[in-house]
Amino acid sequence: VAIYGISSPTPQSLQLEACGADSLYMTSHVCYDHARHCADAAQLREMAADPTLASCCQRDAQEQAMVAKLKASLTLVDRSRHREHLRESVLGCTPGDTRPDRDSLETSDDEELDKLRSARLHQLQAAAREARSRRESGHGTLQTLDLVDLKDFLKRAEAPVVIHACLEGSSSGHEADEILTLLASRCLEARFIRIEVGRKQIPQLPAFFQGQVPALAWIHEEVAGPVLALPADDEEVGNLEPRIQRWCSGLASRAASLGPASARGEPTHESPSEGDSDGEGGLLPCAECGRRYPHQHIRSVTAHVYSDEDDDR
Repeated sequence: VAIYGISSPTPQSLQLEACGADSLYMTSHVCYDHARHCADAAQLREMAADPTLASCCQRDAQEQAMVAKLKASLTLVDRSRHREHLRESVLGCTPGDTRPDRDSLETSDDEELDKLRSARLHQLQAAAREARSRRESGHGTLQTLDLVDLKDFLKRAEAPVVIHACLEGSSSGHEADEILTLLASRCLEARFIRIEVGRKQIPQLPAFFQGQVPALAWIHEEVAGPVLALPADDEEVGNLEPRIQRWCSGLASRAASLGPASARGEPTHESPSEGDSDGEGGLLPCAECGRRYPHQHIRSVTAHVYSDEDDDR
């Protein structure tokens, strides 16, 4: 029977071809593959001859039998399969298993990379432990305190403290509380406190509030920042979130510029000065460069050297 112009070999011809003419390509592996394809074709032909099988299934079985028979015929002249079997018999592996071992690729740099990876992992674990301990000590949340307990809390506080003083019984501070709650979860380096003050208790507020309620104040190691006055009416809170964020950003820059000098009571050289503000807690633009955060201007020595050389010329 011929399929696509290729005749089906007989068992006698298979034996002659396997043991005879071209022994370079016809090995026992090829004979095994050929016999397997022939068995598949015979099984499919038997399945197609089943009278109880549906016509569509019979067509599929017949087509699969033809394909298996064609593969059996092509196996005898497939040189690539012979090379694969020859490689497997010599090397003990197939071409797909010849990937280089990881140990053979290791170099002296791998030890340094492992050390860096281990150090970075320890840093991340230490940061996670510190963040967890901060949350357990009250960081990351907006804590509510009474006015009488605020003074003792500020004495014990080791981190910067942001205080929201709102009027007692007023609903205008709810939006500010929501904004501060979100900021507290992002800024674990500071403590965020909320106090409710009655109108008769306003004179009892700490001096750094300057008698303004509702307002936000910041203090760290007895160094207070500018106060941000908040609107007392609900109709005026439309742009409250960007104002609070700008105010907190200015305080972060201020705390970074003060550094340990504030703890020692040493004067800090800032531009502009501490008292200069724009009314919303931000600093006024610098007269020299226009920046709105604390900074220093350092004169370049090389600039003077170059200017002297130019004058000599």
